[in-house]
Amino acid sequence: WTGSPVVDGNPRDLGAGFEWAVCLNRLGLFHKLRGDFRQARSNFEEALDRFARIPIEDVQLLIAKAQTRANLGLLAWAEGNLKEANQEFQTAIQSLPDNPQADKCDANGSLELSIARAKIGGNFVALLMETDPDQAEVELRNGTASLEESLGVGEELEYVSTLGQRSTVLDK
Repeated sequence: WTGSPVVDGNPRDLGAGFEWAVCLNRLGLFHKLRGDFRQARSNFEEALDRFARIPIEDVQLLIAKAQTRANLGLLAWAEGNLKEANQEFQTAIQSLPDNPQADKCDANGSLELSIARAKIGGNFVALLMETDPDQAEVELRNGTASLEESLGVGEELEYVSTLGQRSTVLDK
């Protein structure tokens, strides 16, 4: 996998089906913002159907599918269906690899997947804060640890945090 669809130095065209699905996802967001939840749901579901027909495994495709699934979660949340929202967010997060580097992903792809997981995870934690604050804390810790691991910055952040705490103590 590559961060952007590139094969032998040339951009790989994921096809009109991909572009159409991305447009449907964006159209779904538009309808959600306008309060037309029925049309938004229809657009998100059609986008997912079109993404499923694309035979290429690619980072951009994985992210687009996960973002569309997360948008269904946001829609369910707006409709007051917290159980469905929870399921959609979990499905979106689980559709993205935990360890992109182990999945033969280059550095750009790994970073893009990590950022997508963090964004979707942030929405999921916000939902859990309303329904299950203890689980929200667990998910937040897991998401932070996963992001630190994929970026290789866990130890550095801990060190910087420790330095910051020492500096605060010295300033007093």
